[in-house]
Amino acid sequence: ARATPELPAADYAIKFRTLAVQSGWNDTALLAVFREGLHLALQAEMACPNTNSTLSDCISTAVCLDNLRHLHYVSTRPRLQYRRTNRGLRSHRGSHQTHATQEGVSLRGVILLRRTRSPGVPMPRKTIEISENKAMDDYIKEALAAGHIRPSTSPAAAGFFFMGKKDGGLRPCINYSGLNAITVRYSYPLPLVPAALEQLQGASIFIKLDLLRAYDLVRIREGGEWKTAFHTTRGHYEYLVMPYGLTSVPAVFQSLINEIFKDLLNHFVIAYIDDILIYCSSLKEHIQHVRTVLTRLKEYKLYIKLEK
Repeated sequence: ARATPELPAADYAIKFRTLAVQSGWNDTALLAVFREGLHLALQAEMACPNTNSTLSDCISTAVCLDNLRHLHYVSTRPRLQYRRTNRGLRSHRGSHQTHATQEGVSLRGVILLRRTRSPGVPMPRKTIEISENKAMDDYIKEALAAGHIRPSTSPAAAGFFFMGKKDGGLRPCINYSGLNAITVRYSYPLPLVPAALEQLQGASIFIKLDLLRAYDLVRIREGGEWKTAFHTTRGHYEYLVMPYGLTSVPAVFQSLINEIFKDLLNHFVIAYIDDILIYCSSLKEHIQHVRTVLTRLKEYKLYIKLEK
């Protein structure tokens, strides 16, 4: 027996259990064969290779996820076709329109744990104040126009709320506590502060760059957008780019920024997520270093906040 998109995991599990009794194999062998028999789309949703996993756990998880995928598939037929174009970030002055990138970095290494709860379980939501309605409307309109979000029929429903910023503005936030609870974290290390300080010894000239909406460059893996769905009083939406609030967002972006500056790090650049420090002891060299970094940022369609 083998699970396919046409054969539900529940039916596959029944057939497998019948064959398992006849085989006489131990649980370890049966577990490996069961995983191998799952169709590829379902295998990608699971993180079964765990020393504490059992055959019963794996079967329950497979059936739960397959039912959820089927619910999502049925609820989205027929779906509107959304254009996905390879677009970059806009500059601070608005000369470039910010759009989701089809060729962007996917959330590699971020997978669901074996849990009975799914991202579709409604989580507690904070109430949007009446005074925040305009800010919410503006954010939704801008994000839709930029290609960062799209209307969704996902069973997931994370809460939308605002947090105050230091400058008095409002930062849109999504309560992804439910999704984060069943996510295996991407374990890419962030830079250690003591190690970074050692690199600055002897330097006397510094400049710090703060990237503008840098996370918008990273594309959510196609097919996984429904997990990021959030609900507002204006409708239900899901992200096409990496939103704030996901547990592995800092690590994913750190790996991206390290790849971009891999030949400059520990020479005259220190990068901590979306903050970049350029350091040197010579003004002439420092000017050249700044130009090199800005050229690299432009190449990857990353822009900085001019006010900082």
